[in-house]
Amino acid sequence: MLDEGNDHLVRFDSTLSAARTFGRSGQGPGEIEFAQDLALDGDRLIVAETGNGRLSIFGTSGVFRATLPMSQPPRHVATTGGTVIATVTLAGDYAYRVGPGGTISPHAETPPALRRLARSDSATYLPAGPFIAPAPDGGLYVLDPSVLALSSFDRNGEVTSTRLLPEPFRSSLLEKRRRRAKAWGARAAAFVDTPATKRISASPDGRLLLLFPLPEHWGLLIDPSSGSARPLPLPTDPRMPDILYAATDASLVGERLFVTSGSQLYAFRVAVDNALAPSPTVGWGPADAPHRLVVFSDYQCAACALLERGAGPELRALAESGRMRVELRHFPLAGHRRAAGAAAASICVGRQGAGQAMHEALFRTTVGWTAAAPSGPWFEHLADSLGLDGPELSRCSERDNVAGLLAADLAIGRAAGLIGVPAVFLDGRLVTFRSPADLVRRLERMTSEPVSMHPIAERVP
Repeated sequence: MLDEGNDHLVRFDSTLSAARTFGRSGQGPGEIEFAQDLALDGDRLIVAETGNGRLSIFGTSGVFRATLPMSQPPRHVATTGGTVIATVTLAGDYAYRVGPGGTISPHAETPPALRRLARSDSATYLPAGPFIAPAPDGGLYVLDPSVLALSSFDRNGEVTSTRLLPEPFRSSLLEKRRRRAKAWGARAAAFVDTPATKRISASPDGRLLLLFPLPEHWGLLIDPSSGSARPLPLPTDPRMPDILYAATDASLVGERLFVTSGSQLYAFRVAVDNALAPSPTVGWGPADAPHRLVVFSDYQCAACALLERGAGPELRALAESGRMRVELRHFPLAGHRRAAGAAAASICVGRQGAGQAMHEALFRTTVGWTAAAPSGPWFEHLADSLGLDGPELSRCSERDNVAGLLAADLAIGRAAGLIGVPAVFLDGRLVTFRSPADLVRRLERMTSEPVSMHPIAERVP
């Protein structure tokens, strides 16, 4: 563990007891100063010291080996494919290859699409340095906390994909940053702001963990091969929000989350679904449509039913025309005691390939299943009427972590600031409307306008 506050390293044994400290002032060669990152490379530890402008190398037992003075002070460090990669202070590109003598040469340049994105929204751009993590194939992952995007590079430093972080997380974080900049002034906000994401790390199974300081969840877990992402709810430990607020690093090993916060190392057991796919939301239209519409809804909500009757067919027609992708996320309100069960039924039927038909059937029969006691048989009947296995609904709800998937949708909505539904987001921005017809008119106009920035190569669903 790197104790950034006290400038030393701590080695723990298998019981998580501190076995040795090293690198501390007065402990001989290898004293570290203002260290900001640590990378493990086989049997050696590489420490990025911004204060001393160098990389320091230790054995995993704590024995100091060497220093590597750099031409610019390093901020973050990683090793991939036998090469040491670092980010440096006051540099225009993402990452640099570190030579034997400490010389640096560009390795991963900022993708042009993200340069354009930063210029198109300069009010939200902050000069926060990128975070890096090694890829299993010898490449590199780079998280840009200024524009909230994840890029992949091959072992030669060529960009292979660039993905914006999923909505509405990204827009919620950027809006928070906009409000801060407006209240304090851009310069002050840039000076005091911490990156919206705290750290990126690669887990042993190849997944990427993004540590997020948001109230409802502690991070995002991303499958780089598919780009799919899912939010990870906070553990029940009441200390967790304060620990995350001060966290400087995190890593996920199996179902154990290790967090460095302050001068302590914490270990939590967290529930991580091995199936990394996003929540099985109902969707219409091509996945690569130029616009993405996300509708938060509640099957027991009268206003949601009105929106479905008045705008549902038109929204689906816009999706089928290829102008946008329409997706449903569940946000059952606390006062609607049957809504969560209906959402669970929608998720389960969606897994059988009939989510769209079940979505329409649930709104069409709201009076029936809200009056039934219990409502479960109604949901099974609806599934049977669609030619599906009705009893499978009960088995699915008990077996397939439906509660966790529903909680993930709720976390996404709360992160966007929702307190009620229906709520509609186009490309991550809330769309206000006076009536269903007004919403359709606004969306027809908004999706007919040219996209205002060059498209990112890929987007995380």
